[in-house]
Amino acid sequence: MTTKQKVAAGALSVIAATATLAGVASPAQAAYPTTTFTLKYGNSYASGNLTWYNRSVRVAGNIAVTAGNCRWIEAGTYYLDSKGEHYIDSDARGPYCNSGSSTIIDQFDFTVLADISGGAEMVKVEFGEDLVNPFVSKKCFKATPC
Repeated sequence: MTTKQKVAAGALSVIAATATLAGVASPAQAAYPTTTFTLKYGNSYASGNLTWYNRSVRVAGNIAVTAGNCRWIEAGTYYLDSKGEHYIDSDARGPYCNSGSSTIIDQFDFTVLADISGGAEMVKVEFGEDLVNPFVSKKCFKATPC
């Protein structure tokens, strides 16, 4: 085989390999970490999932409000280092109010920014009658129930 034929054969091999790879589907992207949470106060509660994205955290779930009450849910994102917890951002939903005679269940779904490299490492979820004095508060970490 001449040098010219070897180069042509090598080029055809590269083209064939490229065409073969182009037709192969890429593996599915890994799912983002999810953390479940439940906050209870009497017969009221907020429960759901935190989905940890690269620069935000989605907070989604259900909130149960007993008769004659109003409730809020708030979530704050934090990063951690040797000096402790550092606040990034927060958001809240509410009030969810119930003027009826039995418990109602509603849904919430919002995203809290964590616009730093690597995103949030902790989310503080709070549940209560107002945003100033929550009844219950929990610190949640990636892929760990809280």
